[in-house]
Amino acid sequence: MDRDRCTAHRRDGQPCEAPAVEFATVCRRHGGAAPQVQRAAERMRRQMCLYSAVEEWREAQGTNREFERLCAVGEAERALDDYEAKLAELSWLRAELARRKPRPGSAAASPKRPASGSRSQPEPDSASRHPVPGGAERDGDVRPDEDSANAELARLMTAITPTAGSGNSAPAEADTRARGTRPSPFS
Repeated sequence: MDRDRCTAHRRDGQPCEAPAVEFATVCRRHGGAAPQVQRAAERMRRQMCLYSAVEEWREAQGTNREFERLCAVGEAERALDDYEAKLAELSWLRAELARRKPRPGSAAASPKRPASGSRSQPEPDSASRHPVPGGAERDGDVRPDEDSANAELARLMTAITPTAGSGNSAPAEADTRARGTRPSPFS
C-alpha cells in the first residue's frame, strides 16, 4: 500500500513529502510519533476495518458467505467500541490527575502547619463518594495516591497504544461496558 505524504511543511516552506505514518497525516519527524497521533491513527485504523467489514458484508448478501461477513462486522465493531471505551477511560484518568494536582499558590500546594493548641480537622465520613467510569465508586477522601493513578494511566496507555510491527493491537482484556455508542451500520 502506497502511503500518503506528510501534510506538514519544512522550514523553507516546501511540503515535507515524506511518507506519513499509517492512518495519519504527518510523518514521524513532524509529530507522527507523538502518543496522541498514534492513538488517533489506531482509532482510524479500527474505523477503516469496520468500514471494510461492512462493505464486504454488503457484497456478500445473498451468498453463503453472508453470515461469516456479518460476524466479521460484529468483531470489528466490538474492537472499535473497546478501543473508544479505553480512550474515554484514559481521558477521565488524565482529567482526574489534573484535578488532584495542586496548583501553585493554592493552600494544597503549600501546606501550613497548624498553630499550636489548635484542633485538627475532623475526618470526613466515608459516605462521600466520587463516581468513576463504569459506574463504580471510590471513597471520597480516601483517594488512591497519585502513584496508583499514574500506574493505572500507564496500564491503559500500554493497553491502547499499538506496538511497532504488530498487526493486531487490540487491548489485552475485553471491556464489558455497554455497547452501542454508534448507530448500527445495518440500518
